[in-house]
Parts: sequence; structure tokens; C-alpha cells
Amino acid sequence: MFPDSQFPFPSWEGLGVGSDSQFPIPDSRFPIPDSRFPIPDSLKQNPIDNSYKMVNYTFILHIKEIEDEFRYAITLDKSQEDNPALFFTLSEREKLRTWFQEQSLCKINDYHLAKIIKTWIQDIEEGFRYSSITLDLPLMIESDISNLKESGNQEIPHPIYPDLSGIEPISGMLPPLNFN
Repeated sequence: MFPDSQFPFPSWEGLGVGSDSQFPIPDSRFPIPDSRFPIPDSLKQNPIDNSYKMVNYTFILHIKEIEDEFRYAITLDKSQEDNPALFFTLSEREKLRTWFQEQSLCKINDYHLAKIIKTWIQDIEEGFRYSSITLDLPLMIESDISNLKESGNQEIPHPIYPDLSGIEPISGMLPPLNFN
């Protein structure tokens, strides 16, 4: 009654059902909780103490006229999540600035950095895991042009004087105008 298939419907073949399934098969690296194998006390979750939980937050920087997006991720514990401003110390702010500048090749001044951090803190306080902002940032090479200390070639070039000996007006100061 059934064709050469092990399934009642031939259309099931190749759909990831049975032996050709693409679903992960549990192995010893990812054990399934089982009452025969108790979890050590050191790994058990304490329902009262949630301070050990770490949460990932990602900031996405978009730059006008550039299609790429630049991401920076941090991990906060419960206390930092409740008050994210404490996380953004001076060293963390500089790490954030340096990372975005290296990735985007754009200059991030103090105003832009403060705007990024203010936006991120507000979003974390509101419970958003992803934050983003679009800024109009100058390229690093453009912003450093004013600090250029190159003196250039200071040698005065030899002048080339034109030979005007063969040029003289025919009559008066201006040459005659012919309107034919």
C-alpha cells in the first residue's frame, strides 16, 4: 500500500522529518534536566537573589550618508541595569568612543558621545535591549585637517616673465574692434 517510503505520505520525505532531520540531537554537552542527575547546589538558581543575572544591551550607531551600522554591546548585572548611569564611567565612555571611532572612521566629539550615552541610558531604563541613533559625524580625516602642522614647500619658484616686446597697440590704447 505504501510506496518505498517509510512514511505514510511521500511528501514528508526531505522535509526534515525522521532520519534526515536538521533539528539538534541532544548530546552530553547539553544535558536535558533529569531527576536521575541532580543539579549541583552551586548551579541552582536562587529565586530570591537575582543579582547574578547578566543582561546584554546593544547600541547601534547609524551615520548619515553611510549605509553601515556599528554595534557596541555591554553586559549589565541587576544593579547596573537598575541604574545604568553608574556603568558609564569615564573609562567606559572612552572605550565606547574609541571603539565607534575605530569602526566607523568618524570623529565622535564630547557632545556626540554624551548624546549616545544619554540615549542608551534612557532606553535601558525603559527596558529596551537595543538602542540606536543616527548622527551626522565628520570623517576622522576631515576633522583633523585643522590640526595639520605641515609647513609645505617654502621655496620661492623662479618667475617666468612673458616676452611683451612684439605686442603693441595699433591705434590708441585698445586694439581696433572689427564687428563684421
